[in-house]
Amino acid sequence: MTLFELAYACYLYSNSPEYRRYNESYAEFTRVTEGCPNLDNPQHRSALLTWLRKWGCRQFARAYERLASDEVFDWWNRGKKILFADDRYLWELGGQELDSAGDAYRALLIRTASYRKKDEETSRVSIGPTGASKIMFAIRPNALAPWDEKIRKSLRCSEFAITDFSEGVEKAVERTLQKLQREYVEYLGRLKKDLQALAPCCLKCGFQLADLPKELGRDHSSVPKLIDDFHWITITKKRSLPDQEALRHWIKQTFPHWPCV
Repeated sequence: MTLFELAYACYLYSNSPEYRRYNESYAEFTRVTEGCPNLDNPQHRSALLTWLRKWGCRQFARAYERLASDEVFDWWNRGKKILFADDRYLWELGGQELDSAGDAYRALLIRTASYRKKDEETSRVSIGPTGASKIMFAIRPNALAPWDEKIRKSLRCSEFAITDFSEGVEKAVERTLQKLQREYVEYLGRLKKDLQALAPCCLKCGFQLADLPKELGRDHSSVPKLIDDFHWITITKKRSLPDQEALRHWIKQTFPHWPCV
């Protein structure tokens, strides 16, 4: 991923009629929460769940919104002390901070989002890896990034399924949760390296990495969110990007003030 490729993917995400509603729904979430979601606030939790549904998280059924809100609130009250401050950037995080994010993620993904009834049987629906990553991103947007099932699979991460019970149910569940937690931390570590590699390119173009959202006209977003846009466009939606010559031409037209072009 180059700076120019990232800029083009983010442009598609923000401006294409088929995609921009996702950007607009997140912008609305940041407006309602004033860019600083507080999970102690029930209105912020309601806004969070509304945004998650608009982003395709069907596990947060409206009929169980009160349940999901209470589950997120209880998770937050139990685990908020282990997370780093909300002014930290992903590329600044050390190993201990990444591990703390992994601990919080693991505790959240097993929480209850709703219940589902099928053939007269009712089953519990967990928040799961995708929902957990989006909630983690929502409360630490400068440091954490969301992902979805297609992105996880593309990066060779696990499906949220427990199939090997040879050692017993408890050990199978524990093994799966450990793997999911490890892969989430490794994903964040991978993004951290990507952003560190991107920083010199931003400097050549005349701005700091932290200012990239503003440069791309995405003041309500964060740098990790832009990386998610790139993955979502290129992996989830399988959109091809222009070749290097066409991309450079587009950059010159769109960002003529960038001295690196």
